[in-house]
Amino acid sequence: MTSFKLKDTDIGIDKFGYNGDVDAAEDIWSGGGDFPWANVAANAVTTIESSDAADDGDPVGTGMRTVEVEGLVLWTNPQGLTGGRIYRETVTLNGVTAVTLTNQFAFVYRVAGKTWGSGAVNAGLLSIKHGANVIARVEIGINQSEMALMVVPQFDSLGMVIHGAYLHYWGATIVANTAANAGLSLQAAPKGELGFSIKRRGVATVSNDINQGLAGSTFFSPGTKVKVRADSVSATNQLIAAQFTLEYQRG
Repeated sequence: MTSFKLKDTDIGIDKFGYNGDVDAAEDIWSGGGDFPWANVAANAVTTIESSDAADDGDPVGTGMRTVEVEGLVLWTNPQGLTGGRIYRETVTLNGVTAVTLTNQFAFVYRVAGKTWGSGAVNAGLLSIKHGANVIARVEIGINQSEMALMVVPQFDSLGMVIHGAYLHYWGATIVANTAANAGLSLQAAPKGELGFSIKRRGVATVSNDINQGLAGSTFFSPGTKVKVRADSVSATNQLIAAQFTLEYQRG
């Protein structure tokens, strides 16, 4: 069922992502490689499944039993304004059998465990899909998605208008004890467009993270896609984490 309780993500959001095997230019999210932006442009039947039968809430298993899915559903308000509205749904897992969510999400930006069995973690790889396309992922034993990706909402969970979002911070780090370095950038694409442009750029090394506080200097309109991307790496199999913070403008 969808919850309409106002939460922190109705005011702003801190997005963090992780890619455990960066070999070249890739987006920073737990799905690895390039995020399938073309598959999150419209509301679609959304499913979730695990690679392990222990992630089951009915009958109960030893792994993860229920999760909360947060994302955007395209919605038109009474004034005729159309955009992504924040929705949240608690889902009972069914092991390796796909469960269809009540909401048809256009974009899922966070998946987090709510209840578990004795194992206390998700036993399998959780995949949230539009058809065969993975649009969010929870790595084994991590209990939540890790996605340095976001689409700026048009409405909060109560249907109130969000006018856009200010970027307050972005950063990235190489999570490995190597001499490698990585060129990374924060990129954005306007609503309805697949082409991204670079808004901020930096180089991360093991001893030197990217860590930029921006004091709301960059504004993104509703529907803008925002992501952190590794543009290049000096060695393969790099572990890279990234983060950015958006403050929604309301009222």
